[in-house]
Amino acid sequence: MKRPNMVSITVLCGLIAIQNSYSAQRSKADIERDEKMLKAREGREQQQRAVKEQSSLSDVLKPYRTVLDSVSNKDQYQLADETKVPDNISYYLAISAGERLQRIELNKNRVQDLAKMLASTMNSPVNPSGSGKMRTEEGKATEVSNQKQSLALSADNLKKLKENNPVFLSSMPEKQPEIGMIGRLEELEVKQIVGPTDSIVERKWYTTSSRIRSINGRFEAGSVYQSQRTEKNSCWFWITGVKTSEIADGSTFTPTQVFQVTKTKTYDTAIGGTKTLFVLEPVDVFQYLKKK
Repeated sequence: MKRPNMVSITVLCGLIAIQNSYSAQRSKADIERDEKMLKAREGREQQQRAVKEQSSLSDVLKPYRTVLDSVSNKDQYQLADETKVPDNISYYLAISAGERLQRIELNKNRVQDLAKMLASTMNSPVNPSGSGKMRTEEGKATEVSNQKQSLALSADNLKKLKENNPVFLSSMPEKQPEIGMIGRLEELEVKQIVGPTDSIVERKWYTTSSRIRSINGRFEAGSVYQSQRTEKNSCWFWITGVKTSEIADGSTFTPTQVFQVTKTKTYDTAIGGTKTLFVLEPVDVFQYLKKK
């Protein structure tokens, strides 16, 4: 039997190695080409989606463009006679005017954010199975409806703030009370009805944070404002001058009046001790404002 030529074997191995190297290079080139094509396609799709969302955003914002672009009314805090306005009332009205302008900017941003979120949801794909991030047509329609309601509500709040109708008046500072403090009060819990116009209430104040869920700066379809409310502190008050016929022990109510902390009051408790509370009395700040 004839032995193989060693030179032939060496040449054959070299050819095989060159072929394998060439195949590997071609495979790498193919992969790089496919990756470039995929990135290009994703870029085009993203661009097309951005154009669609921008068009949808214009349509979404169209009914609210007037309120977004309107000039804020600055006349409602004009005093009727500055010489007759107590210093604490004048200071309170100035604080209210400044806080109103801050809230206008916050609400403008919220309206725009909600509109972007709605436009993103309207242009998002659906999955008939409803699995994963994609929703069914029914689920998508529900999200669109909910987001439209949130947008309309925020736009209405912005409109009221800009028109200042009703007149925006700040809440009482969220801290332990001091005589002279003034402001509105919300969600008072009735601890005890004392008389026809006297009651003992508890005020709780909270910190609330809101944000829209987004990924890489884009508003994801179905995103919602996520709010977290945490109780910080509380204080009991004696309220006088407010009818108690429509409230009951244990109930919660939000009075329409502006209140001032005027003094302290000590009363006898049911267990034979005493307790001292700050007294809240309604104050009519509107009497100091210039009539329209």
